[in-house]
Amino acid sequence: MHKVSRRQKLMLTLPGLMLLAAFFIGSGVEAINGNLPVASAANAESSMEMHSKASECAGEQRKPSFGSAVVVSSGEVVCGDLISFGGEVVIRGEVNGDVVAFAGNVVVDGAVNGAVTLYGGNFTSQNGAHINGDVHVCGGRWTREADSQLYGSIIGCTRGVDLLLGNDGGVTFRFWSALTWVVLGILLTKL
Repeated sequence: MHKVSRRQKLMLTLPGLMLLAAFFIGSGVEAINGNLPVASAANAESSMEMHSKASECAGEQRKPSFGSAVVVSSGEVVCGDLISFGGEVVIRGEVNGDVVAFAGNVVVDGAVNGAVTLYGGNFTSQNGAHINGDVHVCGGRWTREADSQLYGSIIGCTRGVDLLLGNDGGVTFRFWSALTWVVLGILLTKL
């Protein structure tokens, strides 16, 4: 009889702990501390001027890159999405499409007319950079220099977990996340 009530207590506690973990993973710590991501906005006319100044596309659409650097040279215009797995993306020219990087850094010193999404990498917007879209940084940090322009929002989707675990982002995020779930699993099975 005692084991039945213990099991029921565990079954009632488990969803609560899962909701609490989901809250912290979904940037709950940032909401509590008041460190929500800052949205930098500009007027729509400036953004439209950037789109109207877009040059003609050069060459073919690039294929996804695996483990090597992707460089868009100054004066080069790429139409289409840039996708990189495990390599650095450096944009000195112009990209008319989205930029997606997995386990790699993105450095923008040119123009991006689309969203920038990073999973496990850092984002740097250098002086003179123009980004017409949102920047999503998951498991990394973003750095924006003073003379760069962002016509969208910067969204840090895992920064709450980084603050909770004292992590600086990057590849070690997966280790701390896995360790947290293993410890939670052991604690829940011992109840």
